[in-house]
Amino acid sequence: PKVTVEEMRNVLDDVTHLFKRTVLLMGLKLGMRQGEIRNVKLKDIHIENAELQKHYSALGSHDRLDDYSNAIYIPSRYKRPGNKSENPRILPLDEEMRQVLTQYLLIRPDCGESWVFLSQTHHERIRDKDGINRHWREQIRPQIEADDHQKDLTSHFGRHWFSTFWKIHQGVEKEYVQYMRGDEIGDGKDEESLDEYLHAYYPDIEQRYRDEIYKLLV
Repeated sequence: PKVTVEEMRNVLDDVTHLFKRTVLLMGLKLGMRQGEIRNVKLKDIHIENAELQKHYSALGSHDRLDDYSNAIYIPSRYKRPGNKSENPRILPLDEEMRQVLTQYLLIRPDCGESWVFLSQTHHERIRDKDGINRHWREQIRPQIEADDHQKDLTSHFGRHWFSTFWKIHQGVEKEYVQYMRGDEIGDGKDEESLDEYLHAYYPDIEQRYRDEIYKLLV
């Protein structure tokens, strides 16, 4: 279904629960699959915020983030079981994404878990994909008129929406869209080539991403 930025902005304006708002934004602004969202660890996220860094010593400690700030590292399927992407990627965290993540992390249950998103009942890693998809079903579907495409409004739609924005609306070159999606662009399995791969692509997309990514919070 075709959903405009304004429509999505209006929908998200009604989502006040921080956990739900954060996981929805992760799909919409980063193109992340539901499995990747469930698999995010504290070490994968770097946010320049003294209060957060004091509270979470592991925050942003992944060695892939050593040269980057205000960014997220999303491992490949080969490094993080449950992820599906062929290649890892580093993506910028814009002001909106940092704001919502910070708000969520400051009220997140402090139970010693390394996973960012925890079950609301047991405070452990979310093991079922419905732990993410149900928020699309409950928060997004009722607000969007999609006729026969209503069932398509899942976390996968967020990934498609993200990809379409960059490829069609912004005219970003195919290989950069593939990088941002974690699609395979070439051989990038060993440690040395991964370093070269990340250093080659991230600087090319970072500023454009920060300048052009849609704003979804009113």
